[in-house]
Amino acid sequence: LPPKPPAAFHEQRRSLERARTEDYLKRKIRSRPERSELVRMHILEETSAEPSLQAKQLQLKRARLADDLNDKISHRPGPIELVHKNILSVDLQTRWLGVDTALFCNRSCRRLLSNFCKTSCCRLLHGFLQSRT
Repeated sequence: LPPKPPAAFHEQRRSLERARTEDYLKRKIRSRPERSELVRMHILEETSAEPSLQAKQLQLKRARLADDLNDKISHRPGPIELVHKNILSVDLQTRWLGVDTALFCNRSCRRLLSNFCKTSCCRLLHGFLQSRT
């Protein structure tokens, strides 16, 4: 077995590593970007709130965005309205429902409505598709 190096050697090595780390961190701090640069790069938010309130401000902003999105989704037109306005074609509508257009004869449609969906939306689509054929 080789002899153990003296404790002074370990202490010197530790202090050298510590000095190297300290120099590295000082260089990083000197070359770090300004706050305005971080805002421009969208890393930091531009805000006038105190740092202790910034997290709550961001949370409130996200909650407002989520509420706004939910409101817009709840007011968007349904598939029947899109078909009536000729925004969505009948073929695309039936594909959206997962139904082949060839199934839309009277008997198949009744079976489809009884098995697939009994909502007024499906019955409206059925009536609309019948009126177009």
